[in-house]
Amino acid sequence: MFVSLEAHPDAQSPTALVYGDANVVLGQRNIMSLEEAITQACRFGVPKPDSIDRMLRNLYERMATHFFPHSHLESPRIYLHSGRPKLMELIDRYDEKKPVMTGPDYEHDLKRRQHRRETLALLAAEHEYFADPIDLLSGIQRATVGPEVLRGTAHGDLHGRNVHVAIVNDEVSQCAVYDYEKFSTDNFPAWDFIKLEIETAVRLLDRFGANDMPLFAKQRLRFWRHVATRTEAYERHTAATLEPNLQLPGIEWQRLADLIVKLRVLAHENLGRDRGRVYNWLDEYELLTVWYASRAALYPNYEPRFTVAALVAAGVAARRLMRRLSGDVELSHRKRFVSAQTKARGEKLDDMAEGAQQLTLLTNNYPHVLEIREELALVQIKQKKFSEAEEILNGISESYYHTSAETPSLLGSLWKRRAFAETRVDLHALERSLTWYQRAVARHPDDFYPRINVATLLLIQGRHVDARTEAESVLEILDRPGPADFWSRATRGEAMLLLGGNISTALDSYRQGVRDRDCRPQDRKSMHDQIVFLRPHFTHEVQSQLSDQVLHDLFVAPTEVPT
Repeated sequence: MFVSLEAHPDAQSPTALVYGDANVVLGQRNIMSLEEAITQACRFGVPKPDSIDRMLRNLYERMATHFFPHSHLESPRIYLHSGRPKLMELIDRYDEKKPVMTGPDYEHDLKRRQHRRETLALLAAEHEYFADPIDLLSGIQRATVGPEVLRGTAHGDLHGRNVHVAIVNDEVSQCAVYDYEKFSTDNFPAWDFIKLEIETAVRLLDRFGANDMPLFAKQRLRFWRHVATRTEAYERHTAATLEPNLQLPGIEWQRLADLIVKLRVLAHENLGRDRGRVYNWLDEYELLTVWYASRAALYPNYEPRFTVAALVAAGVAARRLMRRLSGDVELSHRKRFVSAQTKARGEKLDDMAEGAQQLTLLTNNYPHVLEIREELALVQIKQKKFSEAEEILNGISESYYHTSAETPSLLGSLWKRRAFAETRVDLHALERSLTWYQRAVARHPDDFYPRINVATLLLIQGRHVDARTEAESVLEILDRPGPADFWSRATRGEAMLLLGGNISTALDSYRQGVRDRDCRPQDRKSMHDQIVFLRPHFTHEVQSQLSDQVLHDLFVAPTEVPT
């Protein structure tokens, strides 16, 4: 199973070590790498996936006999600070508050930092399931918190290209392992499972994933959430309950997920059950997944899509581990960001000012987090500090290739407010606003917010046919299955007004929105002001049904609405 190392040219005067012949170990003709065998098994069902499961069990049973028992538990005080590999070196290469070290890796590290920013931006709305893995590692390193981990004898570089297998009768029969360069008595045994998992998934999923990067990132998020849900169900001895949005899109995805879950079962047996650590192994596994996948994302042979895929895997593990780490340790920007955002969007001027100050501080602490800079720009726009907001947003546009729809939408909002800041409408600013909203639509065509703004700006410009076309697209998006909040109901009402159809139905949609318990007084005022702003551009028939009294009755507080 383990390919021998032989002295060359002879044992008496060796000048090199040469690996033995894997073909001799396997003794078969049809030989391929384990990675290729897994790829074919997932895509075509041949070799049979069950035979790969059996081969992996045999491999890890042999490693459990020779390697894994020679390991010991290590506390976070050791592995986070004095152990190897050096965690701080990894964190520093991603830290945007520090300059990139000059040298052969300069351009490479600049690009990897950008890939991290892009990944965080693309998945900003998924913070319940994804967290920045580097922030987690930085937080636990500062506070010296984390699970105990096993350290000891392990292969150190066990992935699908360092294992060859023989295929007999459409089944994997035997394997041959080589490449002992990183073999050591000072390794993390968990990485002998994690590296095989990450390296296989990163490369295989790239073969049948989307070309569009935003969709690509979300597909990987779904995959790793699927795997994590099944892993936790296994640990709790319960059946996995998979929500509809966690169902995988094809049989090849499902076969790979099955394989990884079975690999994690083997990890549990070797790292947990056989070591009397039944309830501790998963914390260790997820921490070392975050560590390894973040490290792998820096590999020079990783293409950008590989880097994003590795960071998504690390981010899912980081978010799940974060829930289980107790204490007041700051492992993410989210808690302080939500607090600052709530204050900045409040009604009291003092709260808004304090929220803006907190957002500025967070921007300095977390320069890689897009949503903080976007929120600060939004505050500047509301305060009519247009130059400051434009500087922030232009900086975002220069730093990101992929963003959410928020950044171009905020630039659209900025120029729209500038267009109507004076008594006379600034037509140039209005056109720039429309351009930015259209860019947001092009990047995220399923987001109704920038599209409704495109429709209203077209209406203001007198392009009624185009405005109606965009309004119909908004309704098409809103008719799709999914949760509806008060803004989506208000947007539905606005689109109906643009179409000039049944006005009472449009007002009913607004009414549902304003009666939502999450709809605040400032939200109702915003809806009211938008209709008043657009009213002169509607048809006379629509205008006649939107009197001041009608709007007043519609947008009073829900508790004041007569029953």
